[in-house]
Amino acid sequence: MNYKIGLFNLDTSQNKLFKDGQRVRIGDKSFKLLALLVKHAPETVSKKLVMDEVWKGRVVTENTLYKTISRIRHELENAGLTIESVFSEGYRISDKVETIKPADISELKSSPASKKNTLNLGLKLFILMLFVLSAYFFFHHNKKPAMTLQQVFTEMDFAMGISKKAFISQINQRNELGKLLDKRFDSDPKLTWERKFFNYYDKMNEEEHFVFAQIRAYTEGPMLSSNQLILDLINNNKQVINEIPAANKLRNHLIIWVNKYHKVFKNTEKMCLLYVGVEDGAPYPREVDQQVKQWLKSHKTSTN
Repeated sequence: MNYKIGLFNLDTSQNKLFKDGQRVRIGDKSFKLLALLVKHAPETVSKKLVMDEVWKGRVVTENTLYKTISRIRHELENAGLTIESVFSEGYRISDKVETIKPADISELKSSPASKKNTLNLGLKLFILMLFVLSAYFFFHHNKKPAMTLQQVFTEMDFAMGISKKAFISQINQRNELGKLLDKRFDSDPKLTWERKFFNYYDKMNEEEHFVFAQIRAYTEGPMLSSNQLILDLINNNKQVINEIPAANKLRNHLIIWVNKYHKVFKNTEKMCLLYVGVEDGAPYPREVDQQVKQWLKSHKTSTN
């Protein structure tokens, strides 16, 4: 079955995605998830159905699902399309989806049997070209509709949940590495975690480097993507600061965190942790998580 959504064509028989006729490679899991959303559009697809259909019941982390969704969003949003997160339910594509009969495509690619067929083919291609050009100018000269506050806070809540889970897992790895180093070295207890691991990086053994790499992966992966997403949501939706008392503190914290990541962490292989706290003048406002959840609860709309 072939589907058309905006500038994209999905060929589910060959598991291929095209944009303006050009192949787009997004990976097998991302394609299956996109095809599932398109097939059910505009209905909401539950996370359980996603896990059953895309990962065939395999146990995967929320971060794996989030990264897969983010990969698809990156492609679609460049063409003015969106994947919506539906609070406590799942995901959906509300954009118009058309079903295309594959027979017409194969006929266009075959050699014309007569001059009449050649003229018809040229006319079809001309009409198709006009359609593609119209779509191009529409999507590139019209701003993407702004997200509703409900969508913004739903995305924020999800991203903060991912960041929190990653942070907790990273703490466990951090403590494990600290114990391994304390067994071999008499380290200064006044050293911060960042400084401690930086100082002993060159003296770490294979096991310690393995744990170090896992800690760094959390910073480079879910924590970076989640923090950047939350910051973008706040910067692009100024009303968030008016709605959530701690939002401005969160924004200041994330600005320093993201800047420190790109200016320091990314260029320093001896760092695996990235902390921004009181000493930076912008500690993480812990109350913001509850404030976002409370806002969503008080603004929850009925789906009946």
